[in-house]
Amino acid sequence: MKILNSTAAALFLLSSITSVADGAKPNADEIMKKVRDRKAPESAYAHVQLLIKKGDATVEKVFKTWSLKISDDESHSLIEFEKPNTTRILAHSRKSGNDDRWIKTSSGAAKRISGGGGDQSFVQSHFNYSDLDFARSANFKYEMICDAGKCESDYKGTPHYKVKAIPDKAEGEIAYLVNLIGIAEYSPDKVEYYSKDNKLLKELTIDEVKEVNGFKTPTQVTIKVSDSGDSSILKMTEVDLNTKKVTKQMFDKNLL
Repeated sequence: MKILNSTAAALFLLSSITSVADGAKPNADEIMKKVRDRKAPESAYAHVQLLIKKGDATVEKVFKTWSLKISDDESHSLIEFEKPNTTRILAHSRKSGNDDRWIKTSSGAAKRISGGGGDQSFVQSHFNYSDLDFARSANFKYEMICDAGKCESDYKGTPHYKVKAIPDKAEGEIAYLVNLIGIAEYSPDKVEYYSKDNKLLKELTIDEVKEVNGFKTPTQVTIKVSDSGDSSILKMTEVDLNTKKVTKQMFDKNLL
């Protein structure tokens, strides 16, 4: 699974897209292509609160993130932590080829780090890097989930498609995903993660969506582990899209 290596990926999960013609038979590949190919901003800025809940303990992390689309194949992102420290992470992410990533703390020089896999935890939270880009990856085989010929299901009072996504290459213990896609706007509203023995491992939900500069943008995303009930919540406290706050120079590794 290809990843963006940044929470900025979450900003692109929802945006304006064209609906399938009325009466058309649902096709899993066509549905997920519409999700991936929707209109997206060229740049994004967000101020983010991350709450990590494990048992009775909750850890708060706060950071700013900037991202910029360089081409159809490449995007750059920068994360700057305010809490608990002043670490900065720079990523040059590509749909094809390898990603590059660097990290710099307040007390040291920038260091190149491994791009890693999508199953790596994002800053010790329950989010993996691939969780933040579940709708964009094309490295899946898709199947519609229908019951007695009915391919629509109810989620939060609105009709959704259920699309099973089987990765070309499994990461960690995840064998496949089930995407709940809102029919009205083809929005990815929930993802369920299953093991090889069909056990539900965790769930990712889009809890809050706001209109930002003409784009429907997720401003709160939660992931919950099924067994323990532990969870992590990403809350965008400030979002700006297609913004002058983002410049190409910000992503120069020599200026990190």
